Amino acid sequence: MQTNEVIVKVLSWLKDNWMLFIIVGLGVFLFYTQQMAKNLLNDMARENEEEFARHTASLEEMRTSFEAERQEQEQINVRYTEEIERLRADYNERLADLEARITTRRQRFIRETSGRPDEMANRLRERLGWSEP
Repeated sequence: MQTNEVIVKVLSWLKDNWMLFIIVGLGVFLFYTQQMAKNLLNDMARENEEEFARHTASLEEMRTSFEAERQEQEQINVRYTEEIERLRADYNERLADLEARITTRRQRFIRETSGRPDEMANRLRERLGWSEP
């Protein structure tokens, strides 16, 4: 019977102090939810920092890549400009040489024909393979 008396006393005490269990249970529940929220917030902050670090590294990699490509493009532009200038100088030199040769040939042609238009016309017809009219 003693166990029944103990059970009755415990139940009686619980009946009289039920509000204490609710308050303690509520306190434990609030503490648990607060700890869970704190852990969740810490996890989210850590993940955010890791994501930020990844993005920062990606941006640095992109900046480095862009800078390397920009320098390569500048080198290409310099080589292109140098090549254009070389071609322009070569063209001007060859054009001047051609003009000098043409002028020399004209002067020799005029000297050989003694400046007579009829003689010049006949020689041009011969060179071009045209028959006389």
